[in-house]
Amino acid sequence: MAACIFILQIQFWWAIIELRKMETWTFGQFLVLLVVALLLFLAAALVIPDKELREDQNLLDEFHRDGQWALVILSLYATVAVMANIIFWDMHIISVEMAFLSAEAILPLINLITRRICLEEVITIMYMLLCLTATFHLSPGSY
Repeated sequence: MAACIFILQIQFWWAIIELRKMETWTFGQFLVLLVVALLLFLAAALVIPDKELREDQNLLDEFHRDGQWALVILSLYATVAVMANIIFWDMHIISVEMAFLSAEAILPLINLITRRICLEEVITIMYMLLCLTATFHLSPGSY
C-alpha cells in the first residue's frame, strides 16, 4: 500500500503541471488542491508504523491497528480527486478517468470491511495494479 501511495503522490505532482494553463484561481480551487495533497500525506503517514516494531509485533497487526485509516483516507482522496477533475478540467462524470478514480475509491473501502486475510491480499494486489494502470494510462508522457 505504501508503494501505491508513493505512486499516487508522483502522479499528483506530475498532474499539477497542467494547472499552469489556468489563468485565474479561486480560493475554493486552491483549497481543493490543498486537500488532495494533504490526504496523500495523511495516507502515507498512516500506512507505515511510526516507530520500530517490538519482537511481539508485526506489520500486519500494526496495519490493522493504525494503517486501516489510510484506506479511508485513500478512498477520500479518490473522491476529492473526482471533484478536482470536475472543477479544474471540466471532466465528465462518465469517463475512463472517473472510472479509475471510482475504483480507487471503492477498493480501499472493501478492503477495510473484509476480515479475511486472503481477500485483503487479493484486494491489495488489485489496488496496486489499478494504481499502476491508472498512472500510466492517465498521465501524459510530457507537457
